[in-house]
Amino acid sequence: MYRDIDEKEIVRLATEGKNVNEISKTLNYSKHVVVYRLNKLGISLDYYKSPFQKNFSSGEALTEIEKANIESMAIGDGCLEKTGKDSARLKIAHSIKQKDYLLWKYSLISKCVSKYPYESDVKLNDKVYGTIRFSTASLPDIKKSYDIFYPNNKKILPESIVSNITKLRLLIWFLDDGSAGIDNSRGNRRVSQWVISSESFTEEENEMAKFYLLKNLNINAHIKKMSRNGKGFTNLGFSKSSGLYETLIDITPPYMTYKLTGVKAITSEA
Repeated sequence: MYRDIDEKEIVRLATEGKNVNEISKTLNYSKHVVVYRLNKLGISLDYYKSPFQKNFSSGEALTEIEKANIESMAIGDGCLEKTGKDSARLKIAHSIKQKDYLLWKYSLISKCVSKYPYESDVKLNDKVYGTIRFSTASLPDIKKSYDIFYPNNKKILPESIVSNITKLRLLIWFLDDGSAGIDNSRGNRRVSQWVISSESFTEEENEMAKFYLLKNLNINAHIKKMSRNGKGFTNLGFSKSSGLYETLIDITPPYMTYKLTGVKAITSEA
């Protein structure tokens, strides 16, 4: 009965700030179907509140989905920052060109964010770059995640996190740190492979990620040994037959599909 449910359209409306009731009316799906499909992707919405409304109480514990989403963001570009003996927060920042992507991330954990995402300029090498950012509240639950990622004040890729890798967790990691390798030979531009820039993690941690990607998602990654300025490092590589594209394309927000296709959509900001 629900074989033709358009999950990408459900996600698009959710990232635009629609609540379950509004998505249900717009797409003519039952609320049960909308909630079920969003939960599959790790997105938690209220029935009558937009995810872009501030509705978190500092005394409220995080849900398991919220914890998982925060930890997923911490693997890539997210920064876990200790703010006290028993508290920490997650900081997210992206180029203003990735505003839609940041707002999508915000929608996943909006209940524990104390301030709506805001824009700011950053000066680097005499150039000014527009950014958009937000931070979660400082919470004991996030401190627990901080301790997992920074056991010795240095970021690691924890097995307890990567062993529970899901499609959504991989999607966030890839959209943060992944890219498509383009082959321009023979005058025919095409994607030849994909890479996750995981060089901040050790070769052993990358091997562990490779193992759990195959075990959990049936994705065949390979270790790419590379060097820069005489220093070696490893990244995760994915061939066209790895299963990465097929796993992620249907749940990728439309404004981020260029990460997989190598073709960036033309927007008003482009």
